[in-house]
This record gives sequence, structure tokens and C-alpha cells, in this order.
Amino acid sequence: LLLAFVLGAAGLALFFLKPMRFWQASTLLAVLLILLPSASYDYRLIYLLIPIALFLAEPQRVGWSSIVTAFLFSLILIPKSWWIIDEQLGVSFNVIANPLLLMALVPLSLHRPKGSNLPPRELEV
Repeated sequence: LLLAFVLGAAGLALFFLKPMRFWQASTLLAVLLILLPSASYDYRLIYLLIPIALFLAEPQRVGWSSIVTAFLFSLILIPKSWWIIDEQLGVSFNVIANPLLLMALVPLSLHRPKGSNLPPRELEV
């Protein structure tokens, strides 16, 4: 519980203090919504549909970070429950893979290429 509070506070501080594009801010908030509760099932991945749509609609240069971000978005949404780790507990591969993919998505989605001429959108709260 303490770790969730610290991660939530750090995510919200980053959300309010760092200028970022709208798709980056929505990705950060969606990942926080998915990862911070103690139990998070796969249906909660629907929170990522809006950040994915905003990411695809954003006019940007194709670089390694945008390609890897798109690849991570696609890997997160692929069903991974076919590989069962423990049948008695009902634990499948997505229990391990989804949190790792989501944690890898946050720094990649906040990365901005140095040669990017698109200024970040300021969020008005």
C-alpha cells in the first residue's frame, strides 16, 4: 500500500510538473489506473484505448522511441492468457508480462526525440 501511494504521488507530480503531450499524459494516467490497485484484471486494459488513439493521431516523426512505443502498445493488448503458469491458482503469463510491459511503456512514452520540432502541449488543469 505504501509503495502504491509513493508511485501514485510520483506519477501525479510528474503529470503536473513536466510539460508533455496529451497522449503522453493520458498514457501516464492510464498506466497509473491499471498498476496501482492491488488486483487489476485484463479488462482494465481498456483504459489504454484512448492513449493509443491519441498516439496514433499525433503528427510525429518516426523514430526508434515511437516504433517501440507502438510495439509495446500492441504487445500489451494481445491476449497472453493462453500460457498458464499455475493452473490451480489460475495464474497465466499475462500476470507477469502486462505489468512489465506497462512499466516499460511509461519512460518510453515520456521520451521526446532531441530533434523533434513539435512543442509539447501544455495541459491546463
